[in-house]
Amino acid sequence: MRTLTLFLLVASFANAQLRQRTVRAVGTATVSAQPDLVRVSASVVTSAPTAAAASDQNATIVDKVFNQVRAVVGNAGQIRTTGYSLSPNYNAPRDGTPAQVVGYTVTNTLEVTSPDLTKAGQIIDTANSAGANRINGLSFGLRDSNDAQTQALTRAATRARDQARAIAQGVGLSLGSILSLEEGVVSGVSPIRAIAAPDAAAATRVEPGLVEITANVTLEAELSQ
Repeated sequence: MRTLTLFLLVASFANAQLRQRTVRAVGTATVSAQPDLVRVSASVVTSAPTAAAASDQNATIVDKVFNQVRAVVGNAGQIRTTGYSLSPNYNAPRDGTPAQVVGYTVTNTLEVTSPDLTKAGQIIDTANSAGANRINGLSFGLRDSNDAQTQALTRAATRARDQARAIAQGVGLSLGSILSLEEGVVSGVSPIRAIAAPDAAAATRVEPGLVEITANVTLEAELSQ
């Protein structure tokens, strides 16, 4: 039993020594690219005394929005439903009596995608004029982000390795074998300027920013003499 205990202590000490002779570094890199895709999210919200009436009104307006926006984006664009909800509306009595249903609200959300960035403002204006009463968001992206992600990851990995080597040299050691690598990629876009039309005759102007792909690489490597 004492022999086994001694062996475990020696093994534990050896493992601790091995863990101490490692270095961990993080490299971050961002690659910017011109967007080639625009997405607009718009909702039609209707309310009526009954669920059927709210649903019927909503369906009529959504059809109009769909058809008019389709004419703007053409076959190259896509329109899809991303959300639908039907919820009751309650009154709020001040005398403490139970709330009662006084109507229903239907929300139907469409996402419009187009490879033509110049149509962003037109999509918003057309959806709004056709009956969409809520513009949820506007974003720009890449149809294929693989190249940008690869570039960002390569640069991040290089920076992580350079940092690990610098740390090793700073303590008089050399960078040994790489033990582990962890990566993460986040895509974003710089702020978008959407200038609302001052009157019905003018169009909403949208100025897209660059899409930014940020990669993080965490590296752990051995330290050697």
